[in-house]
Amino acid sequence: MEKQEILMDVKNLYKYFPVKQKITDVLLRKPKKSVKAVDNISLQIRKNEIISLVGESGCGKSSFARTIIRLYEPDRGAIYYEKNDIAHLKRYQLSSYRKKMQMVFQDPYSSLNPRMKVRDIFEEELLFHEICTKEEVDGKIHEIIEKVGLPETALERYPSEFSGGQRQRIGIARALAVNPEFIIADEPVSALDVSIQAQILNLLLKLQKDYGLSILFISHDLRVVNYISDRVAVMYLGKIVELGTAEQIYEHYLHPYTEVLLKSAPNLDPRTRTEKPMIEGNPPSPIDILPGCRFCKRCKDAEGLCFEVEPEFKEIEPGHFCACHKYAKI
Repeated sequence: MEKQEILMDVKNLYKYFPVKQKITDVLLRKPKKSVKAVDNISLQIRKNEIISLVGESGCGKSSFARTIIRLYEPDRGAIYYEKNDIAHLKRYQLSSYRKKMQMVFQDPYSSLNPRMKVRDIFEEELLFHEICTKEEVDGKIHEIIEKVGLPETALERYPSEFSGGQRQRIGIARALAVNPEFIIADEPVSALDVSIQAQILNLLLKLQKDYGLSILFISHDLRVVNYISDRVAVMYLGKIVELGTAEQIYEHYLHPYTEVLLKSAPNLDPRTRTEKPMIEGNPPSPIDILPGCRFCKRCKDAEGLCFEVEPEFKEIEPGHFCACHKYAKI
């Protein structure tokens, strides 16, 4: 397989969120605590690929995504975009990268100005980023709307007049308008009906091929991820615990957490539906993280070492990485 060029190289990234202290803690001078949302993550995103990030709610997926495009400020680490470290650039220095990196949100309505018509939303963005001149705006807007499958009449309507699926198309169109190279799709179909989900996923796949986009797709739905992904990264409690191609993750998974996620996914076919073991217990606190493997208290195969030493994230087979003591001798 031909090796793809790296678009973004994230190295040892940290993002902690301080926890507000109680007055008694302040008076007793207790140490300040933080939520370890992104805890020493390294990940490469290749050009012209769809890589998915999966895991339970609260594991840090969205925090990681928002940090790598600088919606959140990273605490430590490097974010190389086309070999330039953008992790600690000033806001004015980031302006040239804003057009290259765009985000599609789970709730598009919250990211669309309810007082502006769709045409005005696009016109404002195109002129602000100097994508085209005032005279060229109409042509560019019609081109974008056609690409995402919306009629021209949509331009004269307000966001509240659209269905959820239509609003998501507008959100995708707005991200596409500035000719980006990299798009983060943060749970873009989780709030949609199954039939509409398929339409949006097919639209993303088509746009990715037409424009040669790199897409980081975030989801907790394993069926959706299997359909759209080239590679999959499994995240647990602020860390990536397994990374590989979609085939490796779904057919030859290595980490116990990945196994549980796959077996816990709902089976829509009643003919093959069986009782499957669900994951036991709740994730440990992302504030007071204990030594050892972060999954050890929920893992049926955990042994003494798992509770004492954090496993190394290492390549087990070509392109397939895992952090588990079972593979320490490989």
